[in-house]
Amino acid sequence: MRSLYGHMIYGTANGQDANDAYPCINLHDARVVEHNQIDEIKMLYSSIDSTSWELILKPIENLKRFTYEHAGAVVKSAEYDGLGIADHLHKYASHSLQHLDLTCNIEYNEEDQFVGDLREFKLLRTLRLNAEAFVPKYDNWRSRPEVEYDRLADALPTSIQAVTLVDWFADNDPLDLARLIEEKHKLPELRIINLEGTWVLTQSHLDLYKSVGI
Repeated sequence: MRSLYGHMIYGTANGQDANDAYPCINLHDARVVEHNQIDEIKMLYSSIDSTSWELILKPIENLKRFTYEHAGAVVKSAEYDGLGIADHLHKYASHSLQHLDLTCNIEYNEEDQFVGDLREFKLLRTLRLNAEAFVPKYDNWRSRPEVEYDRLADALPTSIQAVTLVDWFADNDPLDLARLIEEKHKLPELRIINLEGTWVLTQSHLDLYKSVGI
């Protein structure tokens, strides 16, 4: 088994509620943690908490692609913890991960979406995250609090080639993409920036991106 795919998957550290009739597979029942040769995980429209993700990731030796779309209470109300998931990926897959797609498609506050510093993912090439993922909104950071996360260039590895930001709004840009371009020398391989959401790029923006090879 090399790939693990799922849709509307529910997983919490406490296991399945015996009274729960919702037709979702519990990760503990699925025994996915026994497969250590998985190189791709793709869970869409699912609800899996951070503790369950650690159980899944711990035995996997060389994970290359990770996609998780959190759907929250639509599936089952497992807490979304972007930073916790990112920390588990850092612990178990930073040596091998090449593609990271981690999004929350329901209304959570910004601190839930925060993922922190990704610079130690040395092989990471493509990244897709909520636009608020690098914007801490609380005082007690749980991971590498000394890093300034207000610029993508200060949070991404030099290997990154393509970045997609989801739910990005041009009128309320939390990352200031102009500053990312100013710091482009820190990301020599970056060639593609995708913005998913309500946004308008002026010709001056396009000219600036083109001037640095994006």
